[in-house]
Amino acid sequence: MKSMIILVLAGLLCSIAVSAESPKTLAVLDFSNNSLIKKDEFSTLSKGIAEMFITELSQIELLTVVERQQLNSIVEEMSLSQSGLIDQGSQVKVGKIVGAHYLVLGSFMVAFGDKIRLDARIVHVETGRTLNAGKAEGKTKKILELISKLTKNVLKNLDIKLTKSEKAKLDETGDLSIEAVKAFSQGVDAEDHGDIAAAKKYYRQALQLDSKFTAAKIRLKKLSSKRIF
Repeated sequence: MKSMIILVLAGLLCSIAVSAESPKTLAVLDFSNNSLIKKDEFSTLSKGIAEMFITELSQIELLTVVERQQLNSIVEEMSLSQSGLIDQGSQVKVGKIVGAHYLVLGSFMVAFGDKIRLDARIVHVETGRTLNAGKAEGKTKKILELISKLTKNVLKNLDIKLTKSEKAKLDETGDLSIEAVKAFSQGVDAEDHGDIAAAKKYYRQALQLDSKFTAAKIRLKKLSSKRIF
């Protein structure tokens, strides 16, 4: 009898362990623009920062990240604006449609003195419960470091443990000019509108400003096989 109980308990523990290691699906919405200066000038950063965040999260094996294009098509079909997505019911509905367990809602604020602040929170789609993923602020040229910090906070909240190689990748940050980020963000915006030629041009421009801009390399590579009509 005791041996049977031990076997049952062992089976339960194994199933819990497997469940804990199962990939979690996450969707990142475009970041809200709360900039104190030149708000219109930085408007496309809403898309660019979200895409850069997705690039970081996509490196994690135990995480499946929904592509922005897929998420945006659902938002358009539901006739929701970014402000409309603030409604909790809409957030949960979008999350369920794309099959996400969690949604990341972020915002950014460019301020005087070349400073930027990023904020993020996580919504558990099934329950609607919100978790605070924290904030990160510093000079605009340190945006990669700030995104990496927020990424780690999100993963910690989701109880995802990083491998040594994943941690090393997230720690690979460096200075990045805000002009490169703006060019990349314009590329993301052009891609959203189906203008592949313009998107490629902006991604190349971002890479000319910083040849190590990983997110720009990835987007340009994905577009390389697309034909322009």
